[in-house]
Amino acid sequence: MAAFTGPPPFGWVQRIDLDTLQPLATSPDLPCGEHVWCGAILAHAGGSIMSVNGSYLHRLDPDDLSVLAERRLPVDRSHNGLLALADGTLVTKDLRLEGQAVPPSPGSTPTTSSWSMSHSSCPRVPWAESPAT
Repeated sequence: MAAFTGPPPFGWVQRIDLDTLQPLATSPDLPCGEHVWCGAILAHAGGSIMSVNGSYLHRLDPDDLSVLAERRLPVDRSHNGLLALADGTLVTKDLRLEGQAVPPSPGSTPTTSSWSMSHSSCPRVPWAESPAT
């Protein structure tokens, strides 16, 4: 359910000059479904910039931030977590309150696996070993 009224929302990604803080490149408007919430980005080891925003995942060209691939995610909710595992697998999370049902997105991309956490919270990734101190 949308939490706003008005034209369809969108997200974008910018590459910023570290000295002047001026944009060097800006992606086109990226659809996010009917969700207005902060997303997440990462620089993937394969070279692409990955962006999750609303109910969409985008793979962007690292030079000009043009869209290389776009996928509607399988859960019609805002997504605001994005990790890349050592094997290149992407992990994302949606934002929901405890006890809320999970409506599928029509025409969404299939997932390789999914699971639900026992509580609603920000994700934490446990490490197998603690760093040496």
